Amino acid sequence: MAAASSRAFGAIAHGPEFREELANRFVDEGTSGAFVAYVANSARLIANDKIRCETAFLPASTFKIPNALIALDTEVVQDANTEIFKWDGVRRPFDAWNRDHTLRSALAASAVPVYQEIARRIGPERMQKYLDAFEYGNRNIGGGIDRFWLTSDLRTNAFQQIDFLDRLWR
Repeated sequence: MAAASSRAFGAIAHGPEFREELANRFVDEGTSGAFVAYVANSARLIANDKIRCETAFLPASTFKIPNALIALDTEVVQDANTEIFKWDGVRRPFDAWNRDHTLRSALAASAVPVYQEIARRIGPERMQKYLDAFEYGNRNIGGGIDRFWLTSDLRTNAFQQIDFLDRLWR
């Protein structure tokens, strides 16, 4: 588990358990992917494919979690339930994006335009500070404040994602 930081998964005495039947699910569907489950109460990691789980990819929609946390902590979003992000009127391929949102509804709809607006409000300096503090992936926000997690330079792997969530939970 070299891909995770040295203090990652402190309670885990052994590496991940790789299960062939999980890997076969992806093969059966004609695709590839990483699956990692962290069973917190028994400190176990269960995964499907060592190489795929250790390969860093764009975080894409999984970045909603740190983006929302940073928004609330910096107070660029005052209230997740009542502050409204007005729809800009641009028709996008997902109907759920084509309306006004709160932070809560944007999370449920995975509304990228809302998270792009949030990132612009946070700004690069604060975003970098938080990604460094979170030890999030490669911490690279190059390529544009409103797209670095979608099409640009930020990369993380499945084990790093679980590590981030575990630290957040703890």
